[in-house]
Amino acid sequence: MTEHRILPARQAQLSAASLKANLPEYHSLLTFYEQLFIAQESSKLQTALEPIVIAPEVLQVKHRERLPLVAMTEFVFDAAAGRELLAEICDILRESENEMASSAERIAHAAGRKLEIDSLFRHLLDGDDAYFDETAGSIGCDKKALAFVAYHSLRPSLMVCAEQLATYLKDRTEWKSGICPVCGNLPAIALLDKEGRRSLSCSFCWHEWPMPRVYCPFCNSTDGKELNYLYSETEKTLRVDCCEKCRKYIKTVDARSADRTVYPPLEQVASLHLDMKARDAGYDSGIPLHLPDE
Repeated sequence: MTEHRILPARQAQLSAASLKANLPEYHSLLTFYEQLFIAQESSKLQTALEPIVIAPEVLQVKHRERLPLVAMTEFVFDAAAGRELLAEICDILRESENEMASSAERIAHAAGRKLEIDSLFRHLLDGDDAYFDETAGSIGCDKKALAFVAYHSLRPSLMVCAEQLATYLKDRTEWKSGICPVCGNLPAIALLDKEGRRSLSCSFCWHEWPMPRVYCPFCNSTDGKELNYLYSETEKTLRVDCCEKCRKYIKTVDARSADRTVYPPLEQVASLHLDMKARDAGYDSGIPLHLPDE
């Protein structure tokens, strides 16, 4: 489990240092994401949002029907903080060896001119794919790079929203579902804490919720005979939980064997080799991935 007594930005820094020492082949990638996540955690401290209000009668229906609290379109954001972070992310990309560096240059140049940042954020939440096609073409950048910059500029607002909305979950009975109880998205990664309790982290808002150990979040299988895992003999902290029923997998960080600080988003980045191992074994990720040979 994450070390909550350490400030998240420091947690990301410590995690990156340990991962780079253990996985030197990831050094460049981890350095980039370390800078990105520290910038996001710093931005989050400056993010100010009015909490989303859910009417009691609506909340009652959502609890009864076991529905997530909000849809992606209902998230709110701190536009000023998001614009400032977007500029910082573009700077980080331009100074890195990342393939998105040239797109970041064009995004930064277009910001406030051809590219209206508030509109960019709203279209991201709306899932407007056509907007990203058109906008990327108009400013001459890669569409995936534009979506990457937009999402990561919004991420602090999404996390603050999720923390605020989580107060509505206090009286909810155990959430036995593989989708996030806050926003309905699928999990990015699973964690086992020091006592072996399992939790899932949302791939969109990064809300963390408890989940039984024997459970596939993608097809809801609880059959222990259908669930197994892959791991490396030299890497006991990370493993891949696989489901024979739906042939999907989720990576898991086992804090019981971790001798380092764990920051889940970095663990997701520093384990692409496990994604490739799972794919070679015939499993598919439950969430979209961009592996090195794709």
